[in-house]
Amino acid sequence: MYEQTSMIGPQTAEAPAPAARYYEINEETARNAHYCVHMSDYKPGSATAEYRRAVDKAAALVEAKKARVSPFYHDKLDALLDRYARRLAEWTNDYNRNQASYPSQFISGAGGYNMRKHEKQMSREGTLWNEYDEIKAILNKIEAVGSGPVDLADPHAREMLADQLQKLQNKLDESKALNAYYRKHKSFDGFPSLTAEAAAKLSASFADTQERCPWVKSPIPDYELTSLRGKIKRVQARLDELDKRAQQAEQPADSTKFPGGEIVRNLEADRLQILFDEKPDEDTRAALKQNGFRWSPRYNAWQRKLTDNAMYDARRAGFRDLVFIIKREHEALFRERIGDRMERFFNVEYVYQELTNIPDGLAAPEGRVKPWGTGHAVMCCRGVIDGPFAVLNSDDFYGPEAFSAMYQFLRSNDDPACYAMVGYHLRNTVTEFGSVARGICGVQDGMLRDVVERTKIFKRGADAAYTEDGETFYPLPGESVVSMNFWGFTPKMLAELWTRFPDFYAKEVPQNPQKCEFYLPSVVNAQLQAGTARVRVLPCSEVWYGVTYHEDLASVQAAIARMKAEGRYPEDLWAK
Repeated sequence: MYEQTSMIGPQTAEAPAPAARYYEINEETARNAHYCVHMSDYKPGSATAEYRRAVDKAAALVEAKKARVSPFYHDKLDALLDRYARRLAEWTNDYNRNQASYPSQFISGAGGYNMRKHEKQMSREGTLWNEYDEIKAILNKIEAVGSGPVDLADPHAREMLADQLQKLQNKLDESKALNAYYRKHKSFDGFPSLTAEAAAKLSASFADTQERCPWVKSPIPDYELTSLRGKIKRVQARLDELDKRAQQAEQPADSTKFPGGEIVRNLEADRLQILFDEKPDEDTRAALKQNGFRWSPRYNAWQRKLTDNAMYDARRAGFRDLVFIIKREHEALFRERIGDRMERFFNVEYVYQELTNIPDGLAAPEGRVKPWGTGHAVMCCRGVIDGPFAVLNSDDFYGPEAFSAMYQFLRSNDDPACYAMVGYHLRNTVTEFGSVARGICGVQDGMLRDVVERTKIFKRGADAAYTEDGETFYPLPGESVVSMNFWGFTPKMLAELWTRFPDFYAKEVPQNPQKCEFYLPSVVNAQLQAGTARVRVLPCSEVWYGVTYHEDLASVQAAIARMKAEGRYPEDLWAK
């Protein structure tokens, strides 16, 4: 329990006293603790008064800090103050409770004194004083708020960074001008920004420096100029980062919603992020930490790095060419976070999925920003890919068996009209935590006959069941073959995508101009029905791992950790 009250002390119109949140102090426990240690009378309310004085002092510190930092930090300061007030109240009550658990020898007398109880009491007191040090450390955190680099999430970040940049540039320009002036005049007298007194002090200081270090020829040495240039470069890079974030904010998020939050695959930050509507409970936070997630104040999200397992398995199977399909505005960050690292192991190409990369005579509807879909993404590879190729989602886990099977197929296949698809058993792709959408594949003599999309499949032991209306369920055997979007194609597919896009455009864009998508499986299915292509199903017994619900994260991370422990993957995928 707490009450909202004003700080004790004088108030003026110019400087109103800040509000402090006080938590309850158990006066009865405080009184008992006093009489277990002291012979004097207890002053009613003294424990509460002492606690409030400490909180008032912290509140004054917060108000002074608010006057010196951006409003962006004010909520954080208020939260730290509340944490301090709450924890100090808890500690005070715990300390008094421990003091009241057994009287001191001074109060009880030596006769019958239980040393064992006293030792237990003192052990607890030692722990409490350690906790008190942690509480005092909150005051240090308050003092440190806003003293580090500008937080890019701050709405005032651009203004502050621009100010920093200008000051640094001015300092650099003035330093260079001072060096030039001294080289010409051998004196600081008359330099525009220096008073006579300042010039005399600088002259004496530089003379002393030259006496000790005769090799120093300039009043502002080269290393200081280099340092200034480095600072300018770093501040400019942060301003550039703000521009990129502004562009990213205009793009649709790559995310999966779940009750209570959202999973975001943040390509720009190279992170998988979980955003909760409310603070998760202690057990959930512990599970997140155990599975590699850490809290990011910058993004207000729990996050971990996206895994490289798919690329590692591809290289291990024999693939040496890697094409990333990305948005052009993401290129610099993608290269920095992922691409440059992969160039040690692959021949890396970049393809940009742009709305304008469509057949002549067609144009993106006004206002559309959403990409055209997976079929269009692959279609954009025309002119880059000239041989057989595999297509997959880079942040899903397919397993080494799938990559090995696909590599062998692409090497041996000599039929331009024959494609391949890795087929997983349904039981290896469903989740314990809700429904999934899967393409149920009809397979005959190892060839794909058709794909039927089921959007609400639920696990049922080793099998599954699907529903269309949420009431009637139809069984699905666990060994049913499903597609997880791991395809193998010949260059023929690129031509088919380009040829079929106008039909998609004519049919779908008038109905849904902003969000319709050109799906890769739909084009595959159309060729099957027309008899212009065949698809060999490559059976795979691996478990497919992906994140459909936030509860899936723990099992995915645990599975990868287990495979590393078993030696299927090294701890560091790219150490060699």
